[in-house]
Amino acid sequence: MHKDKFKSRLMIPIFNKQGQVIGFTGRVFPWDRSERPKYLNSSQSQWFHKGENWYGWHLAKESIKHTKQVILVEGNMDVIAGHCHKIENILASQGTSVGLSQVKQLRNLQVQDVLLAFDNDNAGRISATKLYLLCQQVGLNTYQIIINSQYKDLDEYLQANSHQPNYNKLTTQEYGQYLIDSHKTNLQSTDLITQKLSIEQILKTLSQLENRIYQEQLIKYLSQLSGINQDNLEVELSKIPKVRNFEETNSVQAPVAIAREKQVTPFQAMINIAWDKVMALHLDKSLDPKYETITETIFYLFGTLWPAMREAQSLDNYILFKQVELELIKTELKAGGVWINLLTDQSQANLIKTIINYIISTKANYSSSDQEIINQDLTHYLKS
Repeated sequence: MHKDKFKSRLMIPIFNKQGQVIGFTGRVFPWDRSERPKYLNSSQSQWFHKGENWYGWHLAKESIKHTKQVILVEGNMDVIAGHCHKIENILASQGTSVGLSQVKQLRNLQVQDVLLAFDNDNAGRISATKLYLLCQQVGLNTYQIIINSQYKDLDEYLQANSHQPNYNKLTTQEYGQYLIDSHKTNLQSTDLITQKLSIEQILKTLSQLENRIYQEQLIKYLSQLSGINQDNLEVELSKIPKVRNFEETNSVQAPVAIAREKQVTPFQAMINIAWDKVMALHLDKSLDPKYETITETIFYLFGTLWPAMREAQSLDNYILFKQVELELIKTELKAGGVWINLLTDQSQANLIKTIINYIISTKANYSSSDQEIINQDLTHYLKS
């Protein structure tokens, strides 16, 4: 029996560079309060590859060539909103993790400046910083569009301010400076641990920059803002190993691939990824008293960085197990079912608790100190 994967969703066509329809995005309606995924894309095909297409390219290319600037956003609706408000040099990543090949496409349009306007939350900031580093690899100037924290994204900002004169003349800041400024409160804190953790986090990002002059400029700026001697910052920077291939290292493998490599179930592989990220985040607890960082990052990882899981769900709609001979596809379909069931059948609170309980119960082999730290962080959620 045919199952319509886009049922009760707003259909948004996806175009290739020539303006031909190659797929669709289905978005839940604003009044839909269910726990369904907000966006679903067409299945991968010989025409449609999410990781190779910028949404809105065919409409934006002439404006981008003329201005030599491009505004990059996360969602299709942000692009549509931009055009409604006479902002034409705008593209969207369609919720996928942008790769180096996509960034290189921008140079074909003679782009000099990239303006980032990802969602105004922790997940958006993580994505924006990764994209910033990719832009630096190919020599593109990168800026952050400044959106007041009361707005969740560019679409919401434009709608709320359309009555203001020149509201679509967006304010920007060079991204490296913006990144450092976003830690200003912690950098100037009298709590030494808080200051130290922010400096380490900033240095980890700056260590991936290839242009040494630009890197030194930002180190100098960090020194001025924090009051820490520039030479000492340089010493600490030199201790951080440089990633050879940033794109490969920072992309998240699909749980299915990790499962094959580690010989564990796809669900266990998903938990392993979440565990690694949470362990990295436990140091941020003093910077994040409300534990929002850990919460947002778990949802970000499970919801947007694993397109293979979404594709597995799409395959499940059209392929019966008995018709599939390749064991690989069977595995991916089953893995997709695990993820989609978790997402759709439980509330967000229960989803978090499920993940946390699984992590705590299956990670007993970690050192007692690590286990104690992670239990302190995670059991916070289990009380509610």
